Amino acid sequence: MGGGKKRRQSRSSDYLILDDFKAAVAEITAGSDRVAAIIGGTLVDATLIAAIMAKLEDPNDAAKLFDDLRGPFSTFYSRIWAGKVLGLFDATTADELHTIRQIRNIFAHSLTSLDFASAKIAEKCWKLRCVEDQSHKKRGISNERGYYEDTCYGIFDELLTGWKERIEKIREELLLARKEGREDDAKRLRTNLLIITHGVSASEKRSGENS
Repeated sequence: MGGGKKRRQSRSSDYLILDDFKAAVAEITAGSDRVAAIIGGTLVDATLIAAIMAKLEDPNDAAKLFDDLRGPFSTFYSRIWAGKVLGLFDATTADELHTIRQIRNIFAHSLTSLDFASAKIAEKCWKLRCVEDQSHKKRGISNERGYYEDTCYGIFDELLTGWKERIEKIREELLLARKEGREDDAKRLRTNLLIITHGVSASEKRSGENS
């Protein structure tokens, strides 16, 4: 079959509207160590998806890249390596992301009670952005949990900044294409902008796919 228009591949994930960030932070702040680990890691992973999507020349097939089990960016692990190769962050941040991934997975897959003071968790937290903060004590949380949360928020901010810069660049290209009467380019850029703008995903991942 031929001659038909290429159908845009939409992502199958649910999308996290940026305004929902406060709700996620509130859940992390009020939640148990397990909640903080899983929601914090998922927030970072979702923003990493958005940052990678913003780098794609053609994001139409994002669903195949991220949601398909055989897709090259279908796991948190593969997305971290992709982000590093694409220049989204350096080796230090990549190591921090792998540590966040490991901590999240330990909490998500453990049937026993865990907290950030557990030896195997604490040891990994010490590899993160260990900045002593009095707010940790005021909140009644361990320094290890504080290190984890602070690193998640720090990476979230860094990735989101890059994502916003890419959005702004596409908008500028779109305005220029319209001004110059390049309708095909304008249509393509408008479609890409729509896809990338909704790229901050809070997809519920299958239990084993983020290892």
